[in-house]
Amino acid sequence: MVLTRRAYKSIVRWLPNEVLSEVLGYMSQPDLLAPCRTSRLINGLATPLLYGSVTLSEIPSMEKFVSVLNKYADSPTPLSRHVREFSVVMFDDSSMYPRLAHQITTALSHCRNLHSLTLLLSNTHFSGMLRDSHFPNLRTFRYGVSPDVSTVLPAFITRHSTINTLAMVCSTSAMERDFDLDLIQLPNLKMFSADSYLIQSLVCDQTLQNICIYFFYPDFEACLKRLAPLVCTQKLRLLIKADEIDARAFFKYVADSIPQITELTFQKLRDSAPGADRLVEHLQIETQLRNLKHLRVLEFDNFEETQDRTEAEREMDLSLVKQWSAACPSLISILLHGYQWEYKGIWDIENVPLLI
Repeated sequence: MVLTRRAYKSIVRWLPNEVLSEVLGYMSQPDLLAPCRTSRLINGLATPLLYGSVTLSEIPSMEKFVSVLNKYADSPTPLSRHVREFSVVMFDDSSMYPRLAHQITTALSHCRNLHSLTLLLSNTHFSGMLRDSHFPNLRTFRYGVSPDVSTVLPAFITRHSTINTLAMVCSTSAMERDFDLDLIQLPNLKMFSADSYLIQSLVCDQTLQNICIYFFYPDFEACLKRLAPLVCTQKLRLLIKADEIDARAFFKYVADSIPQITELTFQKLRDSAPGADRLVEHLQIETQLRNLKHLRVLEFDNFEETQDRTEAEREMDLSLVKQWSAACPSLISILLHGYQWEYKGIWDIENVPLLI
């Protein structure tokens, strides 16, 4: 159906702006360009949606974004004020030339209303932004860590006490070198994701509720010892990404140091790593599970290339699930060998895949 000019004006005139904004909110960012050109009213409603969330992964799109922001930098309503989420992610940033990195830094300095900032690049680091910028409303920050930002990065994070979600990803060059970050202090941090050794730099007051830790080495005691005084005393979801870890010793340490944990997930770190059958096969963790009185979800995720299990194998899994739940009555969900077991009066498999 094509609206006549008169009908179009009638709709725009009588529908509340909130309704028009709601309708525009269902449109993708490329599709928002067209309504931006229809009228001043629609332009004013669509522009904040168009620039509210910016994700860049290619050099031409970065150059275009910087150019547009600079073009309207001195206008009464600069576009930078609309940006709430900004993300630059490049797995191969070798083509990122220094001048462009500087231009992005300058553009970001004008985005005072940022709530979420993600800068994940291998070889490019925005040291100038880390040193000078401040975003009063920043809640989420994700950054690629390297030795050359070991001082300015913690200072930037600590300066933003509003951050409640923090992810620090080490570049390959950083993983190959030993270096320490300065202390990071965040009084409101609830979600944290990082390599295990970066836990040593974190300071917060029992606020962490959701944690993802990457273990590239099997040693976990130092990490969990540091983690214990940082976590929320009420609930905790812990995701462990590792290829080789002594699960039995790990469970014992968790039971002793952070018994308030409510969700625990083991996940394979690298797809090429061997399977984890030996991780759960004959795993005698009942003693440790008895001390985890709040644990509701236990998962061994992404360890098998296929979910196909014979009926006999599923019966063995069910026996193991029942042993674990007897030791830990609070358990209501267990992911094992690719199957999700749920307790609803009895233990049963949810969404069983078709066996071929």
